[in-house]
Amino acid sequence: MSAGACGDAAALPVEAWAPEVLDKLHARVLNRGKGFRDLGPDDRHKLRVAAKRLRYTLELFDGVFGADGKRQIDRVKAIQEALGNLHDLDVRIARGQVFNCGDVIE
Repeated sequence: MSAGACGDAAALPVEAWAPEVLDKLHARVLNRGKGFRDLGPDDRHKLRVAAKRLRYTLELFDGVFGADGKRQIDRVKAIQEALGNLHDLDVRIARGQVFNCGDVIE
């Protein structure tokens, strides 16, 4: 797929070029996630967006990679949901919405 023209990739079966696309998106998630404990809200949000792109691309190729692909979708979905929950908390904190330990977050 590195040849550059979309027509070149379109002539190949998806199994031939999809791994390269997925590898790049996966690498972006790993890169954005480096030093996770020290990431601030903006960088965690960028990680979440990268995970979302990876997930949606995996879903686009659903059926191509069988059970392994489904497993990867489930893993990325769990990561994306956890990052989404963190983002929601970051937004609440930024808005000054402080809660006690017994508060229920809706």
